[in-house]
Amino acid sequence: MTDGPAKSAKVEKTSTARGINKVLVALLAAAIVLLVQQWGQPDATPEVAEAPHGDMSGYEGMTSFDTLDAVRVTELEAQLEKDPTDLSAKRELAAMHNDAGLWDKAAEYHEMVIEQVPADVDSLLALGVIEFNLGDVDAAEQTWLRAVEADPALPEPYFNLGFAYLGKEPSDKDKAIEMWETLVEVAPDSSLAQTAQTHIDGISGG
Repeated sequence: MTDGPAKSAKVEKTSTARGINKVLVALLAAAIVLLVQQWGQPDATPEVAEAPHGDMSGYEGMTSFDTLDAVRVTELEAQLEKDPTDLSAKRELAAMHNDAGLWDKAAEYHEMVIEQVPADVDSLLALGVIEFNLGDVDAAEQTWLRAVEADPALPEPYFNLGFAYLGKEPSDKDKAIEMWETLVEVAPDSSLAQTAQTHIDGISGG
Protein backbone atom coordinates (compact mmCIF):
# COMPACT_ATOMS: atom_id res chain seq x y z
CA MET A 1 0.00 0.00 0.00
CA THR A 2 7.68 1.59 -1.05
CA ASP A 3 7.66 4.74 0.87
CA GLY A 4 7.70 7.27 -1.97
CA PRO A 5 4.77 5.95 -4.03
CA ALA A 6 2.61 5.29 -0.99
CA LYS A 7 3.23 8.79 0.27
CA SER A 8 2.31 10.39 -3.05
CA ALA A 9 -0.78 8.23 -3.29
CA LYS A 10 -1.92 9.46 0.09
CA VAL A 11 -1.32 13.08 -0.78
CA GLU A 12 -3.66 12.85 -3.78
CA LYS A 13 -6.04 10.55 -1.98
CA THR A 14 -9.68 10.54 -3.01
CA SER A 15 -12.70 9.00 -1.37
CA THR A 16 -12.79 6.21 -3.96
CA ALA A 17 -11.46 3.42 -1.76
CA ARG A 18 -13.55 4.39 1.23
CA GLY A 19 -16.68 4.51 -0.90
CA ILE A 20 -16.11 1.26 -2.72
CA ASN A 21 -15.11 -0.44 0.54
CA LYS A 22 -18.57 0.43 1.82
CA VAL A 23 -20.04 -1.23 -1.25
CA LEU A 24 -18.18 -4.42 -0.37
CA VAL A 25 -19.54 -4.34 3.16
CA ALA A 26 -23.07 -3.58 1.97
CA LEU A 27 -23.11 -6.38 -0.58
CA LEU A 28 -21.61 -9.00 1.70
CA ALA A 29 -22.87 -8.05 5.14
CA ALA A 30 -25.80 -10.47 5.24
CA ALA A 31 -23.86 -13.40 3.81
CA ILE A 32 -20.81 -12.82 5.98
CA VAL A 33 -22.81 -12.37 9.17
CA LEU A 34 -24.68 -15.58 8.41
CA LEU A 35 -21.44 -17.38 7.69
CA VAL A 36 -19.88 -16.11 10.90
CA GLN A 37 -22.92 -17.20 12.91
CA GLN A 38 -22.76 -20.66 11.36
CA TRP A 39 -19.09 -21.03 12.21
CA GLY A 40 -19.90 -20.09 15.79
CA GLN A 41 -22.37 -22.95 16.20
CA PRO A 42 -21.14 -26.34 17.43
CA ASP A 43 -21.20 -29.06 14.77
CA ALA A 44 -22.26 -26.54 12.16
CA THR A 45 -21.17 -27.05 8.58
CA PRO A 46 -21.44 -23.63 6.98
CA GLU A 47 -21.72 -23.22 3.24
CA VAL A 48 -19.33 -20.91 1.50
CA ALA A 49 -20.98 -17.64 0.55
CA GLU A 50 -21.59 -17.46 -3.17
CA ALA A 51 -19.33 -15.01 -4.94
CA PRO A 52 -21.13 -12.08 -6.57
CA HIS A 53 -21.94 -12.55 -10.23
CA GLY A 54 -20.33 -10.41 -12.89
CA ASP A 55 -23.52 -8.76 -14.09
CA MET A 56 -24.33 -7.57 -10.54
CA SER A 57 -28.04 -8.23 -11.21
CA GLY A 58 -28.37 -10.01 -7.90
CA TYR A 59 -27.68 -6.77 -6.09
CA GLU A 60 -30.37 -4.61 -7.67
CA GLY A 61 -32.09 -2.67 -4.94
CA MET A 62 -29.28 -3.26 -2.45
CA THR A 63 -27.43 -0.14 -3.44
CA SER A 64 -27.92 2.79 -5.81
CA PHE A 65 -25.57 4.15 -8.44
CA ASP A 66 -24.99 7.59 -9.89
CA THR A 67 -25.69 8.40 -13.51
CA LEU A 68 -22.45 8.61 -15.45
CA ASP A 69 -21.67 12.17 -16.54
CA ALA A 70 -20.87 11.53 -20.20
CA VAL A 71 -19.72 15.10 -20.80
CA ARG A 72 -17.23 14.96 -17.94
CA VAL A 73 -16.03 11.52 -19.07
CA THR A 74 -15.35 12.91 -22.54
CA GLU A 75 -13.42 15.84 -21.05
CA LEU A 76 -11.28 13.56 -18.89
CA GLU A 77 -10.60 11.13 -21.72
CA ALA A 78 -9.49 14.08 -23.85
CA GLN A 79 -7.12 15.11 -21.05
CA LEU A 80 -5.65 11.61 -21.06
CA GLU A 81 -5.12 11.73 -24.80
CA LYS A 82 -3.09 14.91 -24.36
CA ASP A 83 -1.29 13.63 -21.26
CA PRO A 84 -1.41 9.84 -20.71
CA THR A 85 0.30 10.34 -17.32
CA ASP A 86 -2.53 12.47 -15.90
CA LEU A 87 -3.19 10.63 -12.63
CA SER A 88 -5.96 12.92 -11.47
CA ALA A 89 -7.95 12.22 -14.64
CA LYS A 90 -7.48 8.46 -14.25
CA ARG A 91 -8.56 8.59 -10.61
CA GLU A 92 -11.61 10.70 -11.37
CA LEU A 93 -12.64 8.39 -14.21
CA ALA A 94 -12.21 5.38 -11.94
CA ALA A 95 -14.32 7.03 -9.24
CA MET A 96 -17.04 8.05 -11.70
CA HIS A 97 -17.35 4.55 -13.13
CA ASN A 98 -17.29 3.07 -9.61
CA ASP A 99 -20.13 5.37 -8.58
CA ALA A 100 -22.08 4.43 -11.71
CA GLY A 101 -21.66 0.70 -11.02
CA LEU A 102 -19.66 0.19 -14.23
CA TRP A 103 -17.19 -2.22 -12.64
CA ASP A 104 -15.24 -3.41 -15.69
CA LYS A 105 -14.51 0.11 -16.89
CA ALA A 106 -13.70 1.29 -13.37
CA ALA A 107 -11.23 -1.59 -13.05
CA GLU A 108 -9.49 -0.49 -16.25
CA TYR A 109 -8.85 2.98 -14.85
CA HIS A 110 -7.73 1.64 -11.47
CA GLU A 111 -5.28 -0.63 -13.30
CA MET A 112 -3.94 2.39 -15.20
CA VAL A 113 -3.33 4.18 -11.91
CA ILE A 114 -1.62 1.13 -10.39
CA GLU A 115 0.56 0.69 -13.48
CA GLN A 116 1.77 4.25 -12.98
CA VAL A 117 1.85 4.18 -9.16
CA PRO A 118 2.15 0.52 -8.05
CA ALA A 119 1.63 1.40 -4.38
CA ASP A 120 -1.52 3.48 -4.88
CA VAL A 121 -3.53 2.27 -1.92
CA ASP A 122 -6.88 3.69 -2.98
CA SER A 123 -6.83 2.01 -6.38
CA LEU A 124 -5.54 -1.27 -4.96
CA LEU A 125 -8.38 -1.36 -2.44
CA ALA A 126 -10.99 -0.40 -5.00
CA LEU A 127 -9.74 -2.79 -7.69
CA GLY A 128 -9.78 -5.65 -5.18
CA VAL A 129 -13.40 -4.92 -4.30
CA ILE A 130 -14.37 -4.91 -7.98
CA GLU A 131 -12.56 -8.22 -8.53
CA PHE A 132 -14.31 -9.71 -5.50
CA ASN A 133 -17.73 -8.46 -6.56
CA LEU A 134 -17.17 -9.90 -10.04
CA GLY A 135 -16.42 -13.29 -8.51
CA ASP A 136 -12.62 -13.44 -8.82
CA VAL A 137 -11.74 -13.99 -5.16
CA ASP A 138 -8.17 -15.08 -5.92
CA ALA A 139 -7.46 -11.89 -7.86
CA ALA A 140 -8.99 -9.80 -5.07
CA GLU A 141 -6.80 -11.57 -2.52
CA GLN A 142 -3.62 -10.81 -4.49
CA THR A 143 -4.63 -7.18 -5.04
CA TRP A 144 -5.35 -6.62 -1.34
CA LEU A 145 -2.09 -8.33 -0.37
CA ARG A 146 -0.34 -5.73 -2.55
CA ALA A 147 -2.21 -3.07 -0.60
CA VAL A 148 -0.87 -4.56 2.64
CA GLU A 149 2.67 -4.42 1.23
CA ALA A 150 2.16 -0.80 0.24
CA ASP A 151 0.87 0.29 3.66
CA PRO A 152 0.97 -2.39 6.39
CA ALA A 153 -0.56 0.02 8.93
CA LEU A 154 -3.80 0.55 7.02
CA PRO A 155 -6.75 -1.50 8.35
CA GLU A 156 -8.88 -1.76 5.19
CA PRO A 157 -6.78 -4.37 3.33
CA TYR A 158 -6.85 -6.75 6.30
CA PHE A 159 -10.59 -6.20 6.73
CA ASN A 160 -11.27 -7.08 3.10
CA LEU A 161 -8.83 -10.00 3.10
CA GLY A 162 -10.86 -11.57 5.90
CA PHE A 163 -13.84 -11.64 3.55
CA ALA A 164 -11.68 -12.99 0.73
CA TYR A 165 -10.56 -15.98 2.80
CA LEU A 166 -14.11 -16.70 3.93
CA GLY A 167 -15.21 -16.46 0.30
CA LYS A 168 -12.78 -19.11 -0.94
CA GLU A 169 -13.79 -22.69 -1.66
CA PRO A 170 -13.28 -24.18 0.78
CA SER A 171 -13.40 -21.18 3.06
CA ASP A 172 -10.32 -20.57 5.20
CA LYS A 173 -11.64 -19.34 8.54
CA ASP A 174 -8.21 -19.52 10.21
CA LYS A 175 -6.72 -17.19 7.62
CA ALA A 176 -9.71 -14.86 7.91
CA ILE A 177 -9.23 -14.69 11.68
CA GLU A 178 -5.51 -14.05 11.17
CA MET A 179 -6.27 -11.07 8.91
CA TRP A 180 -8.80 -9.58 11.32
CA GLU A 181 -6.54 -10.14 14.33
CA THR A 182 -3.77 -8.33 12.46
CA LEU A 183 -6.18 -5.47 11.77
CA VAL A 184 -6.97 -5.20 15.47
CA GLU A 185 -3.24 -5.09 16.23
CA VAL A 186 -2.32 -2.43 13.68
CA ALA A 187 -5.39 -0.21 14.09
CA PRO A 188 -6.94 -1.01 17.48
CA ASP A 189 -8.85 2.26 17.73
CA SER A 190 -10.46 2.08 14.30
CA SER A 191 -14.13 1.33 13.73
CA LEU A 192 -13.08 -1.54 11.48
CA ALA A 193 -11.23 -3.10 14.42
CA GLN A 194 -14.48 -3.30 16.36
CA THR A 195 -16.25 -4.95 13.44
CA ALA A 196 -13.34 -7.32 12.86
CA GLN A 197 -13.35 -8.37 16.52
CA THR A 198 -17.06 -9.11 16.26
CA HIS A 199 -16.39 -11.37 13.28
CA ILE A 200 -13.49 -13.06 15.10
CA ASP A 201 -15.70 -13.78 18.10
CA GLY A 202 -18.45 -15.12 15.88
CA ILE A 203 -16.19 -17.47 13.96
CA SER A 204 -14.33 -18.72 17.01
CA GLY A 205 -17.47 -18.92 19.12
CA GLY A 206 -15.96 -16.53 21.64
